[in-house]
Amino acid sequence: MADLASWKGDYDASLVYARQALDLDPNHAGALFRTGTVLLWQGNYGQARGYLTRAVELEPRNKDFIRALANAAPLFARRAEIWLSGRNEHWSDGRSDYSDLGMSVLFSAFSDRAKVLVKAGRSWRAGGDDDQVGLEAYPHLWKGAYAYLDLSLAPKAEFIPSSSVHVEVYQSFLTRFEASLGVRRMSFPGAGVTVLAASAAGYWGPWYPSVRVHWADVGTGTELTWMAGLRRYFSDSSYAWADIGRGSRSFETGPVEEILAQPAWFFEAGFDLYLLRTIKLRGYASRRKETGGPASTSLALVVGYRF
Repeated sequence: MADLASWKGDYDASLVYARQALDLDPNHAGALFRTGTVLLWQGNYGQARGYLTRAVELEPRNKDFIRALANAAPLFARRAEIWLSGRNEHWSDGRSDYSDLGMSVLFSAFSDRAKVLVKAGRSWRAGGDDDQVGLEAYPHLWKGAYAYLDLSLAPKAEFIPSSSVHVEVYQSFLTRFEASLGVRRMSFPGAGVTVLAASAAGYWGPWYPSVRVHWADVGTGTELTWMAGLRRYFSDSSYAWADIGRGSRSFETGPVEEILAQPAWFFEAGFDLYLLRTIKLRGYASRRKETGGPASTSLALVVGYRF
C-alpha cells in the first residue's frame, strides 16, 4: 500500500503506510527503503539517508537500495540541462558596472556516477572584456563521498584568472553530516593565488545549514574568509538560501578576481527552482561592503531547460 501510494504521488499516505509496517517489523528493509525514497523526494535528505542506510545494512547486495543511498544528495543530475546565466554588479564609487554572461550544459556521465558541466562565458570590466571556457565535474567516489573538480581557462585574460584549478572532496558521516576539504590555484596576470577551503554542513529535514572557510595566499599575506549559510529544500532539487560572511564571496556568486580585493562584509540570498519539471530558474541578490571602501550590489539570473 505504501508503494502504491507513492506511485500515485500521495507521499503523506505512503509515509503513513510504510511507518505502520515498520511498527510491525522495524527491520523491514522494503519499508525502510520506501520511507527513505519518499523523504528524499520531499527534500528531507538527513532523514532519508538514515532510512536508506539502514535498508542497505539489512540487504547489502540490493542494487536499488545502494543506488538510492548514493543518490541521496542534492548534487546529482539524471537528465541533461542547458543554462543561460547573466550577472550585473553596480558600484557605489562611480566605476562602471561589472557584467557577466555565460552558457552551460549539464549532463550525467559514467553510468550516472558523475555530473559534468561544460561552460563558456564573457566578463566585462572597466571597458574591457575577457572570455573564459571551463569544465566542472562532480563524481561519486567511495561510500558517502563525492568530489568537486573545476578547470577554467582564459588565455588572453586581463582581469580574470588565465587559469584556475579547484579540487575538493566532500564526505558524509553519521548519515546527517557532511564536511569537505579543497584547494584552488589561480593564475592572474603577474600573480598567482592559492586558496585552501573547508566546509561543514548537516541535513535536518528540509533544512541544510552550513559553514565555510577560505584561506587565500594573495602575496601580501593570508586573507581569511568565513561564511555561514542556510538552505530550505522544497523538493530534491528546489530550494531557497541565504549566506552572510566576511572576506570574499563564494566562487559561485562573486567574481573570482574578488579574491584580490580588500575583505568585505557581505550578505546574499537566492533561490534555485524547477518549474513544470523542465524549466530551471535560479537567481540571487548580493550586497558587499568594504570597511572604509566601496560597496556593491549584484543581481544574477539563470534560466535553463531540463531535457
